[in-house]
Amino acid sequence: MPSCFPVAPAPTPRESGLGWVLKLSEANFLSSPWLLFKLARIGQTGITSPAFQPSVFAPWTGFDSVTLGKLSYSNKKKGKLYCQFRKQEIRAGDLALRHPKICPQCIVERGTIDALWDINLVTTCPTHGRGLVDRCPHCGNLLSWFRPGVLICRCGAPLDSASGEERSPSVVDLHKKLEQIAFAKMSICNEQQVAVDLGPLRGASLLFLLRFILALGTYRIFGQARSQGSFDDGCSQVVATAAEILSDWPNAFHQLLSSLAKRPVYSNQTRTSVLSSLDDFMLSLYGSSNDTSQCHEVYLEIQRFLASDGYVDPRIARKLPEAEVEPRWVLRNF
Repeated sequence: MPSCFPVAPAPTPRESGLGWVLKLSEANFLSSPWLLFKLARIGQTGITSPAFQPSVFAPWTGFDSVTLGKLSYSNKKKGKLYCQFRKQEIRAGDLALRHPKICPQCIVERGTIDALWDINLVTTCPTHGRGLVDRCPHCGNLLSWFRPGVLICRCGAPLDSASGEERSPSVVDLHKKLEQIAFAKMSICNEQQVAVDLGPLRGASLLFLLRFILALGTYRIFGQARSQGSFDDGCSQVVATAAEILSDWPNAFHQLLSSLAKRPVYSNQTRTSVLSSLDDFMLSLYGSSNDTSQCHEVYLEIQRFLASDGYVDPRIARKLPEAEVEPRWVLRNF
């Protein structure tokens, strides 16, 4: 079947599916992508769901469903709780699709909305080192997918000159690591990007990394796990806090574990505290399966922390690797 649209831009491997639909709408001079979604009989709830399938537009664009299917986040095998991000499994809650966020400078240079920006905890452009823009600088409203163009707000104001705040080197470095891991299985990082040293995150999957960032930030700020919420209500603080801890590895990590353990002296109460606090922390990282093969270095660092205090509770020891690990004596400022 020939394309019903005069212009159908070719999708790129890094492109957001919703971003591509917005680009398709703009290329064909539509006022917003809403007409395209009505044509495909997709309601507003389905549009911002990870289950959205860009392949539904294959009959009208001239592209095959396999090509457009690569832009999908759907994971039919795992149901609604999990989705796929460029061949890697993540949780559905790791995506923030209701309101887009963008790096206008990247769009000017590449012409596409990056799929990386759809991840909830991505708050910074790793290429330009500035915070992503999620509000129009003219009307002040959150950006919407239903706008006239990729760099045009719903109010009609241009977005190409919008710019986020300059981020700290630790935050930018964390986002470079996140970008490298997110696209690791596809080798489609930006051409100008040089591979970064992943440090303790070497071998981490995207799923683990997002859990780790969230756990580091929320446990340091709140003393417990919390849901990540939307981009607009605290993600930047959580990510910045996680970046600070990773920039001073392993000292800052040991300080976090110490604050969770709340260990005044060696006592039964202390052991119980260590057990409950670290169990909760580790559960947030590895899930109920306790698959510690995911980013083993982080798990070993937890063991080093326990070993440096001269004891390991038997209930925790069951979950620790069999190989002996030398304690890493870290100066703690308390």
